[in-house]
Amino acid sequence: MGGFRSWRATPKVMSVAYDQIVASLHDAVLVLNPECYIIGLNPAAEYLLGIERTQVMYLRLSSVLTLPSETPLKAEAQTKFEHAIGQRAYEVTSLPLVGNRAVIGRVLVLRDITARKRAERESQQLAFERKRAHIMTLFIRDASHEFRTPITVIKMTAYLLATQTIPHKRAKQISTIWTQLERLSHLIEDLQKMAILDNTPELDLTTADLHPFLSTVWEKATAVSNGRDIRLSVDDSPLFCAFDAHQLDHALMRVLDNAVRYSSGGGLIQLTTRRDVHHAYIDIHDHGIGMDADTLRQATQRFYRNDSAHSTAGFGLGLPIAKTIIELHGGKLSLESAIGQGTTVTLQLPVLTRPEPITL
Repeated sequence: MGGFRSWRATPKVMSVAYDQIVASLHDAVLVLNPECYIIGLNPAAEYLLGIERTQVMYLRLSSVLTLPSETPLKAEAQTKFEHAIGQRAYEVTSLPLVGNRAVIGRVLVLRDITARKRAERESQQLAFERKRAHIMTLFIRDASHEFRTPITVIKMTAYLLATQTIPHKRAKQISTIWTQLERLSHLIEDLQKMAILDNTPELDLTTADLHPFLSTVWEKATAVSNGRDIRLSVDDSPLFCAFDAHQLDHALMRVLDNAVRYSSGGGLIQLTTRRDVHHAYIDIHDHGIGMDADTLRQATQRFYRNDSAHSTAGFGLGLPIAKTIIELHGGKLSLESAIGQGTTVTLQLPVLTRPEPITL
């Protein structure tokens, strides 16, 4: 009989044990009835709310704790979300209590994750600093190479020029110097352009039909295409957008320059437009060497060049500059490419249903 009485006392013992366990938790625990009134809480919850148990019991949760939404308090499944209380961050877990196939209450568990969030921010900051250091390392490496080459050529040619008396040879050496100075100038312009774009310059927006503008860009690109066949294909219907002609011209010429550079002589480059309800699209498709998946993923990152031998001049800023310009217009630059199948660069811009004046 004594054993039976001990067995009958077990539920009470277990209830006390559960109370002790909950009371010892560092996490704040609140028990709610179906109407979200507080019917139980542990000492950690008292500390969090800054109020004693006797003062908070049977109050509505919203009167002592403001959550971003009451949706988690009505869900029939366990839900988790993060919530800030004062200067601290908490992970809130909402657990429904189910009896007779119905939700009869709810347990809220609030875990302080301030230290974890701080560690995550510090880790992200460290990763950012490492990435910035890596970018600077790449820049210094490429800059030293890109500037050293023309400077070395200029110094050598200038030395030969000083001792040269034959007119046509002097003219050739002078031409070499000018070519290298032009290369240096382009490199410096790239750096200046990226610095200006980083400061989010104000665009000189005008509302115009893209098609006549693209015809002008096509003519300019054809003149410097080195024998590549650049074809413009647009329909007769107007395609109105608000854009900065100078900046958009610069972005397009950067993309077309890449298409020319990585296409073989006589290669076809197609410049086409299309639209949907909200956007205008400019597609530049070449039939050049294409890019593998890793290069494609990094192609719009500044200073990235898949050319460790430095066989082509530049800092790898062409596509990053174009991407930044398009994003300043509220658009997006995207790439599709495969080795041996060429590359398609798509510039997406917001489209206007009809020409309207832009108020600056």
